[in-house]
Amino acid sequence: DSPNALNPTQYWIGLREQYPNLSRLALDILSIPASSCESERIFSELGDLLEPRRRNISPQLLAAIQCVRRWKRAGLSDNQAAENSTITDKETELLYDIST
Repeated sequence: DSPNALNPTQYWIGLREQYPNLSRLALDILSIPASSCESERIFSELGDLLEPRRRNISPQLLAAIQCVRRWKRAGLSDNQAAENSTITDKETELLYDIST
């Protein structure tokens, strides 16, 4: 019994050279959270973003906002830099041509 038998992530990392595409797929699938709480939280946050005055926001901008939120939640943001670069809702609407 190999130690990799108990850890599927290590198992597929070990097979990366032999099965590059399959191991990439397996690692992608293994990285999906087992709980539905995360997906429910994301839908809730998106609902907050898509209030009536922001219905015309692009899918790309929504994805970028969610990405930044996840980075912040994971502690990957520089709060000082974020505070210095904060723009208002009005500036965001003008910058991304979001009609109100």
